[in-house]
Amino acid sequence: MNKLINNKMDIFIVSSAFFLEVLDATIFTPVLIDISNDFEIPVEITTISLASFIFSLAIFTPLSMNFFIKTSARKKFIIGIIIFIIASFLCSISSNIYLLSTNRVLQGFGCSFMVPIGRTLVLNKTRKENIPIVMTYLIWPALFAPVIAPVIGGYITQFYNWRYIFYFVLFLSFFVLILSLKWLSNDEIILRRSDKIDSLSYIGWFLLVFSIFYFFALVTIGYIILSLFSIFILLLSIFLMRSYENKIFDSYLLSNYFFRINIIYGSFFRIAIYCFPVFLVLSLISVFNYTQLTSGICIVFIFIGNILAKPIAAKILTKNKNIKLYFFISSSFCFFSVLCFINKDIYNNYNIVYFLCFIHGVARSFQFLGYSSFSFYRLKKEKLYKANVLNNSVMQLNAMFGQSIPALLSVFIDFKSINFMYLDAFILVTCALLLIPLINSFFIKSEID
Repeated sequence: MNKLINNKMDIFIVSSAFFLEVLDATIFTPVLIDISNDFEIPVEITTISLASFIFSLAIFTPLSMNFFIKTSARKKFIIGIIIFIIASFLCSISSNIYLLSTNRVLQGFGCSFMVPIGRTLVLNKTRKENIPIVMTYLIWPALFAPVIAPVIGGYITQFYNWRYIFYFVLFLSFFVLILSLKWLSNDEIILRRSDKIDSLSYIGWFLLVFSIFYFFALVTIGYIILSLFSIFILLLSIFLMRSYENKIFDSYLLSNYFFRINIIYGSFFRIAIYCFPVFLVLSLISVFNYTQLTSGICIVFIFIGNILAKPIAAKILTKNKNIKLYFFISSSFCFFSVLCFINKDIYNNYNIVYFLCFIHGVARSFQFLGYSSFSFYRLKKEKLYKANVLNNSVMQLNAMFGQSIPALLSVFIDFKSINFMYLDAFILVTCALLLIPLINSFFIKSEID
């Protein structure tokens, strides 16, 4: 780690919490069908139910702003971990999909206090020129989560039971809690009382997230007509958020060019990379007869590429000021790495699929770090916490979209169909999402000071 960075223990603890959050969101991908069989429900309902963790993160993350004024950063971080531990145990003993969904919401509530607060603690001590390197340290350990998650989830389910996955999560949660109690610093974070989220701002955000999630949920379980009511709620939320100065979508933050690029065009990119592994696993298991373990290994190769590319991307970002070229190359690379999966012949050879997954992982690593680093580059320190809250809230909304789109698509196209319609549709959807940031890369400012 860079010798000029003096908050190494905080970075390790916060990155461990982020690791835990990503692990919990990705470890169930290879076992969706097993949980569905256990509860005797369709796989698309299981997908939506497990996505309630992401829904909860998106709903509750902005509220951490309100609790922050009267509660220290360290205390709020630790409370979040304790809530997550309790919820994980309740998930392990859930007797039906409704209890599992409720407890997943409670997990998300606990997580919502951890990552935004932790990242702000770290960035508050970080010099501007070190942001790409520090963001790499914060993100890099979390990239191991999707690497080991599919294999661990597949292995536990194949040889034991999917409930034991939550015991594994509990063990890691206690580890993060012990580290936090002993070593997490309690530095003051710059936050003005006027930045506290008002009720009207939060209602608008709540309705936005609620309408999107329940649109997918209602369509998935077959209530097509009722889902139109969700669209009405969505329009109402947009009206509320545009009718006054919204405290979540701060005008100062959105006036910052690079932060705005991350929020808008980075969202299309993140939705695509969140839904791609779910699409791929469902296709591999149901269409091409891969096992849970072999399909999980495909996801592993995506994140191995992700991990290995991250330090290289950080060095390039630190030294290269031509970000237009950087985003054009990374977004093009990411788009074409997904397009390769349209060829059905590759699935007959595991090695080819593993190699293409690795290449896709490298591409998404470069693009993800680009958005994550430059979005905070020109922000004032007193705006860092608010920027982290908004960024994390939008990222969870992106993840919720990404995990819900496969379930929605499976309502209209049978993913078990041998005519490959589901595979073609998922490649088309993912590429369409990645094409938007690719087009935007032509118009990004060429250099950054």
